[in-house]
Amino acid sequence: MRRKFTAAKKGEAEPGKKVKGNKVSKADVALSKIRKLYAIEEEIKGLTAPEKKVRRQEDSKPLLDDLHQWLQKNVTRLIPDSLTHKAMSHALNQWSKLVVYCEDGHLNISNAAAENAIRPFTVGRRNRLFADTPKGTTASATYYKPLSKKPVNALTR
Repeated sequence: MRRKFTAAKKGEAEPGKKVKGNKVSKADVALSKIRKLYAIEEEIKGLTAPEKKVRRQEDSKPLLDDLHQWLQKNVTRLIPDSLTHKAMSHALNQWSKLVVYCEDGHLNISNAAAENAIRPFTVGRRNRLFADTPKGTTASATYYKPLSKKPVNALTR
């Protein structure tokens, strides 16, 4: 969700687009609300999972409820093709998945760690698509394989 609002903020600041005075955009407001959630996560990062759950229920849940109401109120005030409208719609469509971290102290607010963990697989897969020969595919797979002990051979799978 945060990534979409960051992209919307950057898109609004593109050269050639007119911004009315020093008005704060809705993407800025959303990012401000999201920053508060991340600040709570920074405060509780050393706690146990049950303690995190309690703190999230006390501190994060009210902020999430406020963000949800704000999104519902403001999504209809934007042009449907705007980046901010798309970010708001995405957040509302994915809301149940976005707030689940408050129900379990083992979960993180961000999925960055998971994305970083699968990056070697996706980069290798993309690069192997363009191998011209079976030997090239094997060489590419060997080079991009993660910490696996088994040799990777894309042709025998």
